Amino acid sequence: MSFEHHGWSGIDLQRIDSQLQRISLVGRARGRRLSEAQRDLGRVALVTRALSELMIAKGLITKDELLAQIERTDLEDGVADGELAPEAVVPGTKVASKRPSLPSAPPPEVLARARNRVETLHSARPTCAEPVNAELIARAQKRLQAAREKERKASVEARKAPMQSKSELVARARERLKAAKEKERRRSLP
Repeated sequence: MSFEHHGWSGIDLQRIDSQLQRISLVGRARGRRLSEAQRDLGRVALVTRALSELMIAKGLITKDELLAQIERTDLEDGVADGELAPEAVVPGTKVASKRPSLPSAPPPEVLARARNRVETLHSARPTCAEPVNAELIARAQKRLQAAREKERKASVEARKAPMQSKSELVARARERLKAAKEKERRRSLP
């Protein structure tokens, strides 16, 4: 007796079933490899961070020097993308840039026309909102500066106050700063 289901024979269904099983096995294998790669990447990140912190703590390198070296190393593969091409992993190895060469600069006449167009478009733009926004920003910055100044004064007072009330003063200053920021946030909402 032959089994048919919507035009599929039993043999067709067996083939489909075996293909699905193979696909499932491949998917599980890929998943295992991916989780192993993620664990390895976590270990590499852990070791890298530990070594970086140790070098900084021992005074062998400053944080700024380390960041600058990371940027220089990133450029060794020709692309500043926060990654290093596998071909450039060996120190001192330079790889040809993956970026296409940049076109030469356009002639001065073309640049002048482009600048004129930009200036024309910029001058045609309505500017009534710009001063208002700048004024709002300036007021917000002044209020924030005043709140910071109050917090600084409170911390100076806290240093002068006895130890048991010092934490209370700092807490109150933080509360005032938080309230001022919240008030500023509410004012900036439309």
